[in-house]
Amino acid sequence: MRNKQWIYPFMMCFVPILIGIMVYSKMPELMPIHFNSQGVADNYASKEFALFGLPLIMAALFLVCVFGMKSDPKNKNHSDKLLTLSLWIIPVLSTLMSVMVICICLGMDVNIEIFVPVLVGIVMIIIGNYLPKVKQNYTMGIKIPWTLDSEENWRKTHRFGGFAFVIAGLWMILSVVLGIKGWAAIVPVILAAFVPMVYSYLLYMKKENNE
Repeated sequence: MRNKQWIYPFMMCFVPILIGIMVYSKMPELMPIHFNSQGVADNYASKEFALFGLPLIMAALFLVCVFGMKSDPKNKNHSDKLLTLSLWIIPVLSTLMSVMVICICLGMDVNIEIFVPVLVGIVMIIIGNYLPKVKQNYTMGIKIPWTLDSEENWRKTHRFGGFAFVIAGLWMILSVVLGIKGWAAIVPVILAAFVPMVYSYLLYMKKENNE
């Protein structure tokens, strides 16, 4: 990983703080930091934490991810495109969510029920398209014992996982169009995360039984 690959997204982690400084005086003392499945704020924090604390936490999380990628003994197998995507996900999401909360506090009409599912759906579709191209490594992809133990298992699981992520992402976007809310919209996303693991285990057991 070259320095410029992570320096620029790391700098973007501080964009929400700069925006927060500009709007600080206009923000209420308590700002929403969590919304339920109906898009209603159900948890609040001080404006100092919402504007500055959360972006700093995201920046720290970003550095942890970078350290993990750099320390990966198989980092040469990292897909350049997925690596770039992985580095930009945290700063972009942090900035978008911060701007969304600020807009809500300024009285603007922001439909959380549309914004969040569509955003998650787009991210899942993009990740799903790149998953099948990821080679064995310890920081990106579906990293479980059976995929790390076998290149064939890794390849098949990530091909299946990529398909599952794309389907789940499309469902998230479609759920907005069809007005589907709650668990009916979220369950496919959860399945997309766990079903590939089950699929990987079944591949492993099949191989074990054939040997």
